[in-house]
Amino acid sequence: MCDEESGFRVDRILTAIDFSDLSSLALKYAAVGAFQFNAELIVMHAERVEVPPYVLADDYERLLGELRKMRQSAEEFLADYVYQILGGATEQLRIRYLIVEEHPVDAILKASETEKVELVVMGTYPRSRTNVALIRLSSGVMRQSK
Repeated sequence: MCDEESGFRVDRILTAIDFSDLSSLALKYAAVGAFQFNAELIVMHAERVEVPPYVLADDYERLLGELRKMRQSAEEFLADYVYQILGGATEQLRIRYLIVEEHPVDAILKASETEKVELVVMGTYPRSRTNVALIRLSSGVMRQSK
């Protein structure tokens, strides 16, 4: 949909969820934007899972199989989480869920490009020792985005 005054068009909005309170708040803002612009809301959770080097080859294949099974459960968990935050509003939105096994900054940048996203909505935290990782995530995405 296009805002008639500014000509600003938004068809797809991406928000990344890490299950923190502030990413939940970002989800709410993204949902409002998706509703206002009649845009698709892409909800993504990204986490890189690394197999320890001491895992044997036979165990490695079994572990990869388990990870594939867990991915389906993760998508269902994400959908349930979004419903807990947005409630019945989910029925009025076009929502797509992405589970990505990649570093969050890389995943957000890649998804924003491949999904042709016009708007990325992320939560951030006030500066403190315990929240440095999320500040780096937000600033990393902003620095590396095109």
